[in-house]
Amino acid sequence: IFVLDSCDFCSFVFKMDRCAYKGNIVHSISLDVLEILEGGMVVVDSNGIVEKVFSAEQAKGHDWSKTRVIDFGHRFIAPGLIDTHAHAPQYAQLGTGT
Repeated sequence: IFVLDSCDFCSFVFKMDRCAYKGNIVHSISLDVLEILEGGMVVVDSNGIVEKVFSAEQAKGHDWSKTRVIDFGHRFIAPGLIDTHAHAPQYAQLGTGT
């Protein structure tokens, strides 16, 4: 699993304005909806801010010539700085923000 955090290395190492990470994307689009995009792409600007999330179909029609594309194959890409696990005693508080 690759956990997406920031794209600072793209702007400094690759001298590019943005990066696109390709892989299986797992993210929440609302409190009760989880989206899984197989072969999707996450575009991150040079400040580490996610610009857009593309499905594999949407990504096919996009011009990636000015974007550093990093392909993680079949690995998962998930938002960073998120505690993605819970222990059994925590289930009662699941989704409460406590």
